[in-house]
Amino acid sequence: MQRLAVLTSGGDAPGMNAAIRAVVRSAIAHGYEAMGVRDGFTGLIHGDTRQFWCQLMGATLYAVWAFGATFAVFWVVNKVKSMRVPEESEEVGLDVPEFGMPGYPEDAVVTTPY
Repeated sequence: MQRLAVLTSGGDAPGMNAAIRAVVRSAIAHGYEAMGVRDGFTGLIHGDTRQFWCQLMGATLYAVWAFGATFAVFWVVNKVKSMRVPEESEEVGLDVPEFGMPGYPEDAVVTTPY
């Protein structure tokens, strides 16, 4: 995906927000990723780590939220219906209760003298 950097001189001007919004919406409509540049031309040349830290914080918060939501869903499901199989099914293997036969029958195992 191609990127389009949007930067201004940094000063306030009437209608600047509407112009930036129009550029960004047009870029997105044409398949570009629009990025804002802080501190104008200086920010474009020297860079700024604030955007990196904002994105890192967002990714971290998303990961924490996803883990928490997944944990909550599994906790509720486990309270409604146990997610574990009965202990006797664990001992014989899950193939017998599900399919009525073991997954690896003894007579199907071929042994060689090597």
